[in-house]
Amino acid sequence: MNIFSKLETDASHVIGLFPDLLPADFRNKLEYPGALPELQGIDLEKGLLALTKFLIQARRNLLGDSKFKLQTISSTVALGEGNSTIRTKNQLLQIIDTTLLKCYLQTNESLVESLLRLKDNYCHLEETERALKRHGKLKELLIMYRTRGLHNQALHLLQRENNKVRIIQYLQHLGREHMDLILEFSKPVLLENPNEGLKIFIEDIQEVESLPRPRVYDFFLNNFIPLVILYLEHIIHVWGDKTPMFHNALINQYRERICNSTTDQSSKEQLQLKLVQFLQTSQYYTAEHVLLHFPYVGMYEERALLYERLGRHELALQIYITKLKNMNKALEYCKQVYSKTDSSRKEVFTILMKMLLSPPTDSKPGVMDSEEQVKEPDLPSAIKLLHDFAPCIEPFRALKFLPDDIEIHKVQNFLKTSVQNHFSERRKLLIQKGLTKSEFLRVSSRLHLICSQVSIIFV
Repeated sequence: MNIFSKLETDASHVIGLFPDLLPADFRNKLEYPGALPELQGIDLEKGLLALTKFLIQARRNLLGDSKFKLQTISSTVALGEGNSTIRTKNQLLQIIDTTLLKCYLQTNESLVESLLRLKDNYCHLEETERALKRHGKLKELLIMYRTRGLHNQALHLLQRENNKVRIIQYLQHLGREHMDLILEFSKPVLLENPNEGLKIFIEDIQEVESLPRPRVYDFFLNNFIPLVILYLEHIIHVWGDKTPMFHNALINQYRERICNSTTDQSSKEQLQLKLVQFLQTSQYYTAEHVLLHFPYVGMYEERALLYERLGRHELALQIYITKLKNMNKALEYCKQVYSKTDSSRKEVFTILMKMLLSPPTDSKPGVMDSEEQVKEPDLPSAIKLLHDFAPCIEPFRALKFLPDDIEIHKVQNFLKTSVQNHFSERRKLLIQKGLTKSEFLRVSSRLHLICSQVSIIFV
C-alpha cells in the first residue's frame, strides 16, 4: 500500500483488488496484469486494514489539496494498462468514503458512526444504505439520513421498525423548519400513546420549545382535544408564555370541560379549582372576550372574578351576595380589591354596604334572574361592616344609605373613626402645604442669590 501511495495510484484501482467493495458494473471495467488473489479470513482482514490506512491517507491528500476547489485531479496513475483514471475529486471521494464504510463494517464497526457524522462525508447514498441494511445497522443508517437531511426516509424506517421511542426522540430534534414532518409523524404516536406522544411538543429541549405554538395548538385542537389543556398548561406554567390568546384558550378549555356532561364530578371539581386559581393569578387573559363565552347559569364565582378584572365591582359583589349568598367571600373580595389611592377600588366597601341596605332589584343575566326573589335589607351586617371597616368607607355616602331611625350608638364607632380620619387627613395636608411653602421660599432665595451674582459678573 505504501508503494501505491508513493506512486499516487488511482484509489479506485487499488480498491478493485479486493472483493465486493466496488459496484459490480464499475469493478468489471477494471483490468489487472494478472489474476487477483482470493483473500479470505485473516488475510482478508489484514488486507482491509492496510486498505483503510491507504484510503485515509488518500482522502486526507484530496481534502488538503489547495487546488481542491478546482474539483479535478491533475495526476493519478492507473493500475494496469487500459484502465482509465477518475478525474473528478467528488467522484473519487465518494468511492473512497463508501469503501471506508464497508471496510469499517468488516474490521471496526465502532468507526462507522464517526465517519457518517463527518460534515464532509461523501458516502454514496444507495451503496451505503445497502451496506448498512445488510449488516443490520439501524442506528448508523439513521445518522446518515439525518446528516443528509433525509428525515422522511429516517422516520419511515423507524415506523417500519415500530420504534416509537426513537420516533419521539427524532421528532424532538427536528426543529420548526420541519414542522410538517413533525405533525405528520406524531399523529400515529399520539393515537397509540397520547401521553408519550405529547412529549414531542412539551419536552424541555431547545428545538421543541421553539416550535410555532399557534400551529401546535391548532393541531391539538383539531385532532387531539383531550391534550389541549395539558399543552396549554405546559407552555404557560412551565415555559412562561404570556400570549393572551393562549391564556384565553386555557380558560375556555377549562370552562368547556367543566360544562361538558361527560366529565365526572371529581374531574369537574379539580378543573374548577384550576380555573379559579388561573383567573386570580394570570395577568394576560382578556376578560371581556372570555366573559362572552361563560354561561349565565352556574360558574358564578368565576364570573365574579372576571367582573373584578374588568373593574365592575358592583356586579361581582352582587354575585357573592345574591347568587352565592356568601358574606365572607364578599368581604374577602373587598379586602383584596380595596385601595385607598385607586379611585376605581376605594369604593368597594361602600358599594357592599349599599348593597346590604338596598339590595338590587334589576335583573341582569348571570347576576340576577328576573324571577329571583329580591333580598331583604340586612341592617345588622351593614352595621358590622361599618364597625369593622370604618376607615375604608366614605362617611358621607354611607350616611345616605343608613335608615333615618337608626340608633346613634350603633354607628358611634364609625362616626368617631370617620371624624378622626378627616382631621388626620387635614393635618397631613397642612403639613404638606407648609413643607411645600418652605421649599418654595428656599428655592426662591437661592434663585435670587444666583441672579445677583450673575449681575455682578456682567458689571
